[in-house]
Amino acid sequence: MSAGDWTDATSDEGGVRGAADAYLRTVKPPPKNDWPQDNANWWNGLTEEQREAYVSMHPASIGGLDGLPSAVRDDANRLVLAEQRAAKQVEYDAWLKKEPEHYRPYISPITGREVKGAMVPTDEWKAWEKKRKEIEDGSKGMDAIQKRFDSYTSESSRPYLLGFDGKDMGRAIVSIGNPDTADNVVTYVPGTFAELGCR
Repeated sequence: MSAGDWTDATSDEGGVRGAADAYLRTVKPPPKNDWPQDNANWWNGLTEEQREAYVSMHPASIGGLDGLPSAVRDDANRLVLAEQRAAKQVEYDAWLKKEPEHYRPYISPITGREVKGAMVPTDEWKAWEKKRKEIEDGSKGMDAIQKRFDSYTSESSRPYLLGFDGKDMGRAIVSIGNPDTADNVVTYVPGTFAELGCR
């Protein structure tokens, strides 16, 4: 599915979301305290239909609830990843169309005159290019996560997306193998200032 298809699908869901949200308002919402056991009890108390509705209509909320099965959170966060990847691509394509004049004649600070044949990037283009790289880095980071999902070779190396936020610097929580069934779990945090663009 293309980036445009994803954004079209997201906008088409407006009416459907309204009806589904009305339906979900009749269902007890997730606990506000965010304790894993309370989240698990809430999830176990839902019907299959209610679970599916919550995942499809509020994937970011479901994907971030500790205590829910890792497979459920993975499904929800992959929906978020797909939507945000599409949105980032649309943002990037739109930004490319705004490229300002790249070069201007170079003015010598000594003579105050234009140096024949010498050109330098404009300040507008430098600002535009900085933003372009930021958008591109976020997009590449999300692509790298998706590539990991597309390339695993066995269930033991299957990645589970347990948390995802593509906004600002971006963050992802990825488990290699299902932590719900693992005998041992090791946590690795790559760095305080790591972001999606850091691969």
